[in-house]
Amino acid sequence: MPRHNPYQGDFERKAKELENYAQLMVMRWSMGRSGTNQFVHEQQVFIENLKRDITTYCMSYRYGIAEIDRHMDGLKKQSDMLASTETEMYAVIKKERRKGRIALVLAEVGFVSGLTQMVGGGVLCVKSRGAACAKYGMPNIIQGANNIYENGYYIIFMKNTTGTVRDVYHYVANKLGVSNDAADQIYGVVDIALTTGNYTKLTLLAREKSWRLFRHVRSDFIRGWQGIGAVGFSIDALGVVGTGYQIYQIEMENKPLVSE
Repeated sequence: MPRHNPYQGDFERKAKELENYAQLMVMRWSMGRSGTNQFVHEQQVFIENLKRDITTYCMSYRYGIAEIDRHMDGLKKQSDMLASTETEMYAVIKKERRKGRIALVLAEVGFVSGLTQMVGGGVLCVKSRGAACAKYGMPNIIQGANNIYENGYYIIFMKNTTGTVRDVYHYVANKLGVSNDAADQIYGVVDIALTTGNYTKLTLLAREKSWRLFRHVRSDFIRGWQGIGAVGFSIDALGVVGTGYQIYQIEMENKPLVSE
């Protein structure tokens, strides 16, 4: 092959272009020391093999330039794929972080709401001197304690767990052939019903404050909200909203996709 081939200079420039592009790829994707050395070495070996084939008359400079172009196109496509995957992963991570923040807020609301639920149940027991404790007070205390445990666990460890009450819901649901998600929705509905019920039901006052003239008059009863107070009511309202949102999330996650 002639010493001064007109395409030799183009080949050398193209080889240098590949080496520079390899360095850009290394900086772009942070391959680490061993990965960097290996990747750069592979490009150098590729160029040296082309030069060997050219000097042994197995390949022309023009064909060598075309081989470098094809090799660089392959590297660029790989880089584009990595960039696309990186963008998708960023979007997924951002979405997961947003979901994590929402879950943490719901857990905090649920924890405080569980406290007020327990207090509300205790208030009903005390105000009625036990008359409404078994039917209304204890269910709220038990449900509230379970909410405190589950939400408190998430706040501390950032992991979901189930309390004994929810486990019972799951057990019964499985026996009936119902999914755990459906059991969680039922748990949420019961939770809302217990909370809102505290403010609507009539509870008999303590005996010394009622049973006037051996008959019950309306003044012998109090509404649940009268024993809870405005702060407790506000917290419970947030708890109801949070529970409702969780029920909605379960429904949306299990909603089948409609194919167009």
